[in-house]
Amino acid sequence: FLYFVASAMPENSAVTFILAGRLLGGVGAANAALGFAYIAKAVSNEKQTQINALLSMMRILGMVSGPGANVFLAKVDFKIGSFQVDALNSVGLVLIGSNLIAMATIYFMLDEPKPALEEAQSSISEGSVYSIVPDRWDVLKALVSPNILVP
Repeated sequence: FLYFVASAMPENSAVTFILAGRLLGGVGAANAALGFAYIAKAVSNEKQTQINALLSMMRILGMVSGPGANVFLAKVDFKIGSFQVDALNSVGLVLIGSNLIAMATIYFMLDEPKPALEEAQSSISEGSVYSIVPDRWDVLKALVSPNILVP
């Protein structure tokens, strides 16, 4: 979003918005660690390697296919209010839309795993060893993490 706004600013202000965008992009790169931590908590030990490999594969496919999406934005040219949207800044709008879709998907599809203390207490009270059984949604949940769409 900041790159899109920077395209409408004078040069002095544009550089500040671009630097702020880079800073936020760096902070957002921490999502990879969050994804791996979630998988470590929510998926059984037997399936973790497979799910982590799928998550890494999808991140790489996103980084590879992302620049190819510019082909579809090459002839974009319209206005939103006073902002001119063209081939150079329309990518920001596509990223905003894809990130909103990813956030909504994560919000509605990802279940928060039980804290370790609750797991231990429930397994003791049940008299059995607690294990998380992966269901058919584990792969889909790993594929829709936010860092797939944005490298």
